[in-house]
Amino acid sequence: MQRHRILTASLLTSIPFVLVHIPGAFQNVSAADGLVAVIALVCVAPFLRYLAGTLLADTGGSVLAVALLHASFNASGHLTAAAGGWQFIPALLILTLLVVAGHRWAGHINRRQTSPSRPG
Repeated sequence: MQRHRILTASLLTSIPFVLVHIPGAFQNVSAADGLVAVIALVCVAPFLRYLAGTLLADTGGSVLAVALLHASFNASGHLTAAAGGWQFIPALLILTLLVVAGHRWAGHINRRQTSPSRPG
């Protein structure tokens, strides 16, 4: 994130993130189900990486906070309250969009507060 903007960093780190998680996608499932899981992971990884990056930056570099985000994301796919185990995907997308909107809104407010006032 120091070398690239958060979006670029999220996309770049999504690649090794997906590669590390591919073996787990094929555990105890058919090849077809594993392939679907990998495709879903490729689609979801940039959003999760964006959330992890913003959380890391917003907490002053707390790896513990990022680890808790990752663990809660993993656990959310196994909740028994929702059959199917896919409901966490739209929740992740919505949460990421809310974080992006919140950061943009906060940046807008900060720019307004720091801009020199003009005579009316």
